[in-house]
Amino acid sequence: MRSINTAEMSYATTYPTVGYTALASLGGAEPCTPAAATGCIRDNFLATNGGGLGKDGYSFTLQTPASLTGYGTLAAPLTPNQSGTRAFCSDQTSMIYYNVGASTCDSTASPLQ
Repeated sequence: MRSINTAEMSYATTYPTVGYTALASLGGAEPCTPAAATGCIRDNFLATNGGGLGKDGYSFTLQTPASLTGYGTLAAPLTPNQSGTRAFCSDQTSMIYYNVGASTCDSTASPLQ
């Protein structure tokens, strides 16, 4: 989640007229040419959610559409209670939240400390 937050902040700084973006636009196929559609900020595996198969036992998605002013990300266990027992989420504030035993998360969940 932290690397996605950092990438979103970098993207919004690099492309201020676009703001925040979809996860896929944070990556780009190698060799990557930086542009608004392919920011080349994160590895393409994470940016594409492992080609739809997730990464490290979690599925990474944008749960709030990216806009000029914000975004919302979600990391949910691919197999609850096997690949993970908590869902994580974050937004443009860079605060990370977690929700035990769930595959959903929002800013009303517990903050990660």
